[in-house]
Amino acid sequence: MFQDLESIFYREIGGKRKKVVPSNLEQLLNPTIVAVWFMDDGGKAQNTPRGAYINGTSFTSEERVLIQNAFQTVFGLKITIHKAGGNNNNQYNFYIPANSMGLEEKYLFFL
Repeated sequence: MFQDLESIFYREIGGKRKKVVPSNLEQLLNPTIVAVWFMDDGGKAQNTPRGAYINGTSFTSEERVLIQNAFQTVFGLKITIHKAGGNNNNQYNFYIPANSMGLEEKYLFFL
């Protein structure tokens, strides 16, 4: 099972193994995947009592938009892309506001 997932989310590019966002992300995205991703690479937002973030640094700008759109389509969550990490221009997080369509308690049960 994990080898199947690895072949979907990782590619050999320029002799290096690189994380990629598959074009069929909307078909793969579900609450379990988001919960695991959040537990691995997310946390509570610091400036709001119930908002959350998930790290998006390893993705291209096009992939971040694809992920943002998938969250909207699959869950109705209007996540935003925020710059993170101070002066490094390539660091971004996905911010999930607590009031995103009133769905935070349905999907963000881990907050």
